[in-house]
Amino acid sequence: IYMSPEMRELMEKPNSSLVITSATDVYSFGVTILKLLTLKDDKEITSTTHQQIRNKILQQLVQKCMQQIPTNRPTMDVVVD
Repeated sequence: IYMSPEMRELMEKPNSSLVITSATDVYSFGVTILKLLTLKDDKEITSTTHQQIRNKILQQLVQKCMQQIPTNRPTMDVVVD
């Protein structure tokens, strides 16, 4: 689950023209924060698990970091600000 959708796709299709960027790390960061705040393991995480985070700012951050489309994710500079 820590693997971003684009990284999974690249693993499945090694000849893909997909480019891996730092957005992959942002996705993994979002998953890590989600797991820490919800105490869920990989098998329990769904597309709505972030809604269990009580702090709305953190909830939104996790949701943004875990966007399926890499260009829709914030940069780490934005995340740490």
